[in-house]
Amino acid sequence: MAYVDTDTWPLEAQQAIERLRAECAKHRMDRNKARRERDAAQAELAALRAALTSE
Repeated sequence: MAYVDTDTWPLEAQQAIERLRAECAKHRMDRNKARRERDAAQAELAALRAALTSE
């Protein structure tokens, strides 16, 4: 990502950029959490399938 010096921007614009960055970070964390939960559920399902087929 290219660096953009926002220090010279009007204060409102700087604040808007910070809000957007924070919102993006929250969405990124939510997405990563959902992926971890999905991966755990898939691993549990695979273990259950393996247990059923080994009986």
